[in-house]
Amino acid sequence: MTRGTGVRIVGMRVLPVSLVLLTAVLAGCNESQEGPIAPSTELAQSASCSYSDDAAARVRTVTAACGNGRVVVPKGWSLKFERSAERFHSGSVSAALSSTVSAAGTIFPSPDASYLSATSKIDIESFPDASTHSSVSAGSQTISFSIPLEKRQVPDSWGSWSSPPDAESSTPPVLFSQYVNSLTLSLSRPTVILGFELEPNNFDLFTFTVDFFSGSQLVGSITRTVDGAAGAQLFAVRTSGLLIDRAVVATDGDAGGFAIAQLRYSDQMGWVSRTSLPSARRSLAAATASGLLYAIGGATAAGTALKTVQVYNPGTNTWTTKAPLPAARPFGNGATHISGTIYLPGGQDAGNVLTRTLYAYRISTNTWSAKANMPVFSGCGGSGVIGGKLYVYSGCTRTATGPQTAAALLHRYNPATNTWTTLRGAPSVHVQPAVTVVAGKLYVAGGNTGGSVVTNRVDVYNPATNSWSTAAALPTPRVAAAGGVIGGKLYVVGGRNGATYYGALEIYDPLTNAWTSAAALPMVRGGLAVGVISGSMYAIGGRNAATPALANNERLTP
Repeated sequence: MTRGTGVRIVGMRVLPVSLVLLTAVLAGCNESQEGPIAPSTELAQSASCSYSDDAAARVRTVTAACGNGRVVVPKGWSLKFERSAERFHSGSVSAALSSTVSAAGTIFPSPDASYLSATSKIDIESFPDASTHSSVSAGSQTISFSIPLEKRQVPDSWGSWSSPPDAESSTPPVLFSQYVNSLTLSLSRPTVILGFELEPNNFDLFTFTVDFFSGSQLVGSITRTVDGAAGAQLFAVRTSGLLIDRAVVATDGDAGGFAIAQLRYSDQMGWVSRTSLPSARRSLAAATASGLLYAIGGATAAGTALKTVQVYNPGTNTWTTKAPLPAARPFGNGATHISGTIYLPGGQDAGNVLTRTLYAYRISTNTWSAKANMPVFSGCGGSGVIGGKLYVYSGCTRTATGPQTAAALLHRYNPATNTWTTLRGAPSVHVQPAVTVVAGKLYVAGGNTGGSVVTNRVDVYNPATNSWSTAAALPTPRVAAAGGVIGGKLYVVGGRNGATYYGALEIYDPLTNAWTSAAALPMVRGGLAVGVISGSMYAIGGRNAATPALANNERLTP
């Protein structure tokens, strides 16, 4: 790559199809020679990239296979680009001179005020020129590349770049891919908006497609024909459902590589309302599987126990109804997913009496079955999966004929053998705590101590040693909160203390053994359930002092 020539071609635009040559005016050239000069080493590497000189007219003509950073011209000379007739007149390219776009989300055709105000830019200006980078970062966002990219500066080595309003800047720093025509960008933090400007290296017409994904699901796609001699175009999508965590760039021909610039993402944080539960309920269970959120059981505003099972699809923002539970189950121990089956341990029956049942829902057949009963009557707790086994913490229990009492029991279920094992109980009682697995350990946070006193204690079970330890206390003592895990951290949200309901969101980092606070729920509530999908947490149902059963569904983008 020849660099440092100071060559920049300005004012480039696509001319009518009948014109094979595009003329560009050169400015700011540092080359001292007045006559023809030898081609650069880069130029000589490819037989398809060649040039011819008209010394009298002071015009150098290069073939379309030449590209940005590969062209050197004498001072005072002009430059022409000779189109590739095959590509220029091919049906796919000539039909796509204007942009074509399609996506499930919203397309930004240009970097207008709405796009710029809604996004943050990852600034690469300070990177040393010609330095290579496998990732770039800004704030809490890191974007990693499937191949290392080289930082270049447009005025130093590029023939053209679009100008406003087609591009954010006519002279941006760029990340350059030489001779590699595909790229995957992976985000450390899912985002609502992702975008960048893109231009092929070769001076010809190339059709690029950028697909935007959430996990394995395609959430948006843009296809545009970009002219390497005329300037970059924007590829940017805003999603309305699933969040973007990956983008894939591909081209239909050998563009000689390409460059991207003005990488932008949405740093929108906090809660947004999504489609409400079809039926309001409290004290329900939730599980996630294959990108879907399952809302299971619970109770109505009147306290009637429910068999209802409904499934939320974040991609379509819609709910569907699935096969009901064999029997109504509120106030249980949450729900978990293991290898295509969702497990619902314990809970109360329609008469508000604790049970020992373990119900299993096979996703592929939409059917429920009963598995081996729990060793004890169990509820008021939570569950999690460690090493393919189900761990159930019971915050309350009873004898066969006795009343419900507070408990601190722990049991493990093995799906392979359909058997239960009794494990060491917790050192403290937690009735209706938030129970979550973080890094292979079971966290039991908050709840009450068996009476009217709430606790902020956090006990942690280590299955490797069958032992418990104590972590830093919850900043806000509460009962009937819910917990989830995002990025290796424990998120505890909602809950109550007596008749006071909370929207508080507090985040525990096991690496520092410390809590931080984040954006609170828009609707204060306890007795809710949460599920985490693609790095976002969904809080569903619950109750508060004003409403005995809620249908709210709110999504947190952390």
